[in-house]
Amino acid sequence: MLKKYSVTFAGQILVYIAGFLLIPIIVKTSGTEVYGAYVIIVSFLGILTGVSSLGTGFLVKRFLPSIDNKEERANIFYPQFYFNILSAILLGIIAFLSFSIIEEHLLGVDVDFDEYLVVLYLILYILYTQTTDVFRYTHKVNLFNISTTLYPYIFLIIIVLWYRFDEIITINTLIISQIIALAVVFVSLLLPSIKSVSFKLTWYKKYTFIKDIKYGFPLMIVVIFELIISVSDRYVIASYMDLDSVAFYTIAYSVSSIPLLLPKVIGIVLPPIMSKLKDKGGKDKIALMINSALFIFCMIIFPFTIGVIMLGDPLLSLYTNKETAAAAAGLLPIITMAIFFYGVGSILSSILFVDMKTKSIFLANSVAGLLNLIANIVIFSIINDIYVAAWTTFCSYFLYMVLIYSQINKEYVIKLLNIKIVKIALSSFIMAMALYFIKSLNFDFYTIEGLVFGVVIGCVVYIGSLFVSRAIVYKDILLLIGKNSIELESE
Repeated sequence: MLKKYSVTFAGQILVYIAGFLLIPIIVKTSGTEVYGAYVIIVSFLGILTGVSSLGTGFLVKRFLPSIDNKEERANIFYPQFYFNILSAILLGIIAFLSFSIIEEHLLGVDVDFDEYLVVLYLILYILYTQTTDVFRYTHKVNLFNISTTLYPYIFLIIIVLWYRFDEIITINTLIISQIIALAVVFVSLLLPSIKSVSFKLTWYKKYTFIKDIKYGFPLMIVVIFELIISVSDRYVIASYMDLDSVAFYTIAYSVSSIPLLLPKVIGIVLPPIMSKLKDKGGKDKIALMINSALFIFCMIIFPFTIGVIMLGDPLLSLYTNKETAAAAAGLLPIITMAIFFYGVGSILSSILFVDMKTKSIFLANSVAGLLNLIANIVIFSIINDIYVAAWTTFCSYFLYMVLIYSQINKEYVIKLLNIKIVKIALSSFIMAMALYFIKSLNFDFYTIEGLVFGVVIGCVVYIGSLFVSRAIVYKDILLLIGKNSIELESE
């Protein structure tokens, strides 16, 4: 499993790098208003793709990892595949007919966008995600990482070439480029995906459809509420403030969510492994794997939080511009702590998924999502400030973590606080003192060289403190990649 983690983590880093390169390209060539409008439209497309399945596909994600026979794989995969395509077409047409509402209330008359692109995007995105799911749930990690990494870089290359010849980046340019990138990846990897699950024209049997919806529909609602938490604040900001403010908040959120790389990788790799473990009677090993994952996540996000506190303003100044840094630097530590709560909850929810307790996941997400939405609307009607969105996200993610943990702890021994995590916090504090000392000497972090120096010194002090405090990581990694898991995967 170490190889799976390493390859997947590297792939996700490349995906994040592509996303981070895109932001300054848009902001510095077209301005924060265009980027803000792009965020609103992409968020809308994300909601549509999240609900398009109507809950189907759960059985594939849960049981495909344990199926080796191609005929059986085809029987479980293709009914939901065809359903998703039909649903995407129908939902795309509805969105096309009703898109004027978003244009009127959120984008404004100055933003030009061709609504028909919504339909094309939905269809291509579903084809793309279905292809990547085949690789993910049949343990073809390399192909999964190739497919997820190719997409953002093809998109980025198209944008750069488009700007070079047209000298302008518009909303239509961005969405069309995404559609082309999705199509290229889907066509390129279509044959390998068919080889993994064969090909079959088949449809749901009544009882299978009901079972898929029974377990999958709550997860679809979960997706909606996750989007409410992560996206609704952008819409509320656009409604009460302006698209520039949307851009400031989104940039801060993007930087703060870098540590989510690890929970995302864990969410990709662990559920199939855990499903296979449980199906083969290895349930006792699941808690050990989750505890190790939580420890490693803390080891990354604690010093990262210190980093954005001490170096956030110069980072945003160099990454975008001084205007963005002035508006968004203070958001970084608030959102980063919110990401910590969300990351812990996300890792823990893998257990609920494997145990097929989708209603518990639904409950946690729905409560947190509603709290976030209502709090944003109520408080923004009184105070128009992007910090409101940051604090409501903080509270919502904290509640989400608590609710998920309350469901997990009944059957699994999960340790959110232990001596090793205390040592990580202490090492992060020592790192903060070192950076504060350098800052007190009037060292200039507002140059690329100065920022890199600050990051390097912070990392050296932090890692050295970990060794001195004897917060041993190797043992925890061994638990995560344990021999029994490897033997199970080789069967």
